[in-house]
Amino acid sequence: MENQHSDCRRYVPVDAAKGICRRTGGMVNLEDPPCRDLIQLPKCKYCAGFLSGEQEELGTCTAEADHPWTYPELVATTCSWFLPRESEGKTENPALEQNVGLSPVKESLS
Repeated sequence: MENQHSDCRRYVPVDAAKGICRRTGGMVNLEDPPCRDLIQLPKCKYCAGFLSGEQEELGTCTAEADHPWTYPELVATTCSWFLPRESEGKTENPALEQNVGLSPVKESLS
């Protein structure tokens, strides 16, 4: 599973195809590979409780008791069952808690 810009906490969507990188302040394409400074955004596809389904864009949450369907791309920042897969790397970063290096998008980009 290849990471893309939309898998990073620093990615701010502008429309369906592009967004702004809060690290550089520049425009990036949604599906392009991210830079080496990726801070992985918690999504169902990165959760240990996510089970891929027969369809590519649908899976099951095994962490919840009734095992509901879910989308791999669903952002899980507020999910109390989210547990990162060990193979997926780091999802938390101390800079997020202190809001270091994650300043709002520059006004000049509007």
